[in-house]
Amino acid sequence: MRMLHGTKQDKYGKQYESTDALLVQMQEVKTRYRRHLKTARLAFEDQRGIEEQLQLKGKRKTDTDGCMEGRKWVRKQSVSAQTLGWETPHS
Repeated sequence: MRMLHGTKQDKYGKQYESTDALLVQMQEVKTRYRRHLKTARLAFEDQRGIEEQLQLKGKRKTDTDGCMEGRKWVRKQSVSAQTLGWETPHS
């Protein structure tokens, strides 16, 4: 019984470590995202059509589902940019 308890504790410890590492990475992503968003807002501040297409205005989604939805949107925009002949980070 004691050995089983130790194994369970090890699993919990590894889960906590993984969660902490994920939270650190998410914070790094948020920081980079904010920096890129500010740059895009400055670059397109006088071009309302592009601002709307890129959805640069308004509140940002912060939950995991919103992030996943945002990733799908970014991929779609990346494909659109490629069709226009623009370079994208994924090409």
